[in-house]
Amino acid sequence: RYLWVIEKMLQRMYVGEPPGAYDRLLDFSTPHTGTTFFAPTRPMLQKLAEPQ
Repeated sequence: RYLWVIEKMLQRMYVGEPPGAYDRLLDFSTPHTGTTFFAPTRPMLQKLAEPQ
């Protein structure tokens, strides 16, 4: 919903918060691509399913 949330998540993963406390998974893997996912809430799905 908000781009700053994704940016903050990536910053915490690669730099860490505090700096140096990054995601240790990066010590054992090398990311080559990335993507984001959107999972709608149940109320949103129910609203989309309603007849127009």
